[in-house]
Amino acid sequence: MANVRAALSAMWEQPNDSENFVKGKLSDLLALGSTFVALALTIAVTAVGDEKTILRILGWMGLHDVAIPSVLLKVVTIAIATVLSWALFTWMIARLPRERLPFSSSVRAGLIAAIGFELFKQVASIYLSVIMHGPAGSTFGPVLGIMVFAYITARLLLYATAWAATSDENRPLAHVPPPEPVVITTRVETVERPSKLGVIAAFGAGVIGALGISWLGRGGD
Repeated sequence: MANVRAALSAMWEQPNDSENFVKGKLSDLLALGSTFVALALTIAVTAVGDEKTILRILGWMGLHDVAIPSVLLKVVTIAIATVLSWALFTWMIARLPRERLPFSSSVRAGLIAAIGFELFKQVASIYLSVIMHGPAGSTFGPVLGIMVFAYITARLLLYATAWAATSDENRPLAHVPPPEPVVITTRVETVERPSKLGVIAAFGAGVIGALGISWLGRGGD
């Protein structure tokens, strides 16, 4: 759960600030427990949509003679499971990141994830009903089913969160990091002045040059 929350926080570009270790683990444990309970509830509602299960439940309720189409009951159970999954994914996208977000930012993404999750559950139920008849399937089928279930659910959650975090309406919620500190560089220009020895040498060269020109002028006369 800690890795899932870190991934969702990264989707929203939230800072990875370290929090109290005990507080963080308790928060992860609470989120994990509530997520499992909600997932189990949606799976149970989907399982109720099976025709045999529906007839058994109607028998327990003493409604043997009630003419309710099984297709209608299945559609109703799928709709209820989708609504529960919608609420679950909306909560996970908005509340599992380290910094909580408003539910309005994840409603549409939660609906997309819920529809994909419900389609996956229907396919998974067909898969389990097929592989459970063989000895190998009855042994390894549930394990593989749980692994595939966890993988697909995590992928749906990440893709839906990425879609919500990059939508135009949620751009104001994006984390804006503080600007980097301004570095002011002062430029100092220095003019190199001639040394005393250089001045004396230049003066001497000028005197010698002037005397030489004067001597040449007199020689010409």
